[in-house]
Amino acid sequence: MVWTKAHIGITGNELADTYAKLGTKKAVIDSFHRLPISFIKKKLKEINKTTWQQQWLASNKGRDVYQLCPTINLNRIHGNFYLNQIITGHGAIGTHQSRFFNANPVCLCGAEEDKIHIVYNCKQWTKIRKKFFPMNYQQQTFLQLLSNKKARTGMECIMKEKLSAIMQVETIALIRLNYLWTNQNLHL
Repeated sequence: MVWTKAHIGITGNELADTYAKLGTKKAVIDSFHRLPISFIKKKLKEINKTTWQQQWLASNKGRDVYQLCPTINLNRIHGNFYLNQIITGHGAIGTHQSRFFNANPVCLCGAEEDKIHIVYNCKQWTKIRKKFFPMNYQQQTFLQLLSNKKARTGMECIMKEKLSAIMQVETIALIRLNYLWTNQNLHL
C-alpha cells in the first residue's frame, strides 16, 4: 500500500490522509469481513430465546403451563387444537368460559369445571378414561398423563366430544331463536 498525497487544505480529508499514511506503516493490515447472515440470524434467535425464557420465568401468567413446560422449547410437541385446551385450561372449559364470557363455570355433574376435573374426576368422561387412560391414572401427574400417548388420545377424545356437545346445544338454540323470530315476524 502506498500513501498518495491529496485533499490538501480540507480538514476532514487531511485527517483521513493522516490515518491512511499511518496505516501503511503497520506490519499487518486490518481487514474487516462481513459476518454471514446465517450467523447473525442464529445469534438473534439465541438472544430472543434467552429473553423469552427470562420473561417466562419472571411472569405470573400461564403458571399451569409453566409447571408442564418451565423451559422454552421451540420444537412443537403438542400442536393440537383439542390438547392445547386441556393443557392451557383455555377454550371450552367452564372456568375459562366464566372468566372471559361470564358463563357458568359449573360442569353438568355439578362440580366446578376445570381441566383437572375434566381429566381426573368428571363422571361424564369415565368411559373414555377406562378406554384410554392407564389403570392408575389417579396416581399419575397431569404431565405423566400427557406423556402417555394413549392417555393423550383420550384427552383429545374428551375435548372433541365436549365441543361437539356444545355445538349441538348452540345449533338447537339458534334453530329455536330463528323459529321464534320467524313466527313473531309473521304475526306483524
